[in-house]
Amino acid sequence: MSSVEFDDTELRAVFQNIEEMLSPAGAVEFLQGSVVPHLQRRASDRFAAQGDDVSGSWAPLAPATWAWRTALGYEPFGPINVREGELERYVTGGSGAFSTTGQDEVVMDYPGGSPGGSLRDSLEGAQYGQKGSPGQPPRPVLAVGQQDAEMVLGALIPWTLGKITGGARTTLMGVSR
Repeated sequence: MSSVEFDDTELRAVFQNIEEMLSPAGAVEFLQGSVVPHLQRRASDRFAAQGDDVSGSWAPLAPATWAWRTALGYEPFGPINVREGELERYVTGGSGAFSTTGQDEVVMDYPGGSPGGSLRDSLEGAQYGQKGSPGQPPRPVLAVGQQDAEMVLGALIPWTLGKITGGARTTLMGVSR
């Protein structure tokens, strides 16, 4: 009687890699390695351009704000949403906070953590504006859109293939790296 031997070592490694990739730890690895750097770049670009395709262009500062900024020793005309840099550092330097809400679910809070005091007030004022006199229009510093969703999907495919194959060159299941 003839027999066929099959070495399933490589196949077992692929299944192990898939299991690890689909775990909460795998999700956090992807989010930290791909999504957080993207959000940091987008936020940095948003501050530099004073708005973007998702947040919209930030409204210019009002003349009353020019006088107030000048009296406090800041540049009167901008940059917008930047005085001492605390809000910009918080938003562009966020590393994300991760939590699990179930066995297989991970939630990312960006920039992460809960800002307190004046930083919280600055963030809320930028995101939603402030009513009253003189008032402040919204100038969102945190925003994501279609381009960001496409980036996540675009990054997920090579990351997934790399995880499945263990980063090794293989032709298993027609995948070659």
